[in-house]
Amino acid sequence: MFSLPFVLSRHQLARIVPMALAALCGGCYEYGPMPQARGNGRQTVELLLNERGRADFVDRIGPDALSLEGVLVERRDSTVAIDITSVRYINQSVTRWTGERLVVVNGQLRDIRNKRLSVSKTGFAIGSAIGGLVAFIVTRSLLGGGDSPPAGGGLPGEQ
Repeated sequence: MFSLPFVLSRHQLARIVPMALAALCGGCYEYGPMPQARGNGRQTVELLLNERGRADFVDRIGPDALSLEGVLVERRDSTVAIDITSVRYINQSVTRWTGERLVVVNGQLRDIRNKRLSVSKTGFAIGSAIGGLVAFIVTRSLLGGGDSPPAGGGLPGEQ
């Protein structure tokens, strides 16, 4: 195993690296149009509620819900069933959920979007991470080649 020439210990790295990876991966997804085909699947979707949907679900998910994110359980001609993982509200706050199932009628929806990996966002995140690492290494002279010892050897003033 190699040793790190700077101040971070292995224990600190073990805590920092997973958080950094989670932050990078979290921004690498985007929502796009959901294909009209019926079906079931284990894909993550976002259901954008219309005014009727917000009013109909006040007692279940609270007032001013804007969208629901969750795992698609079933999609039929007139309904969509999901296991909710989060609810986004009009003020942009997000509440995490633990997979409660909700069946939504198409008349309560403004749109259904499919969550998928974004190649451009992922590339940007990886490039930024590599750039940050290179800047960190360069600014701390971790590759060696630091200052030369003073001419004449010994300590300054001993000549």
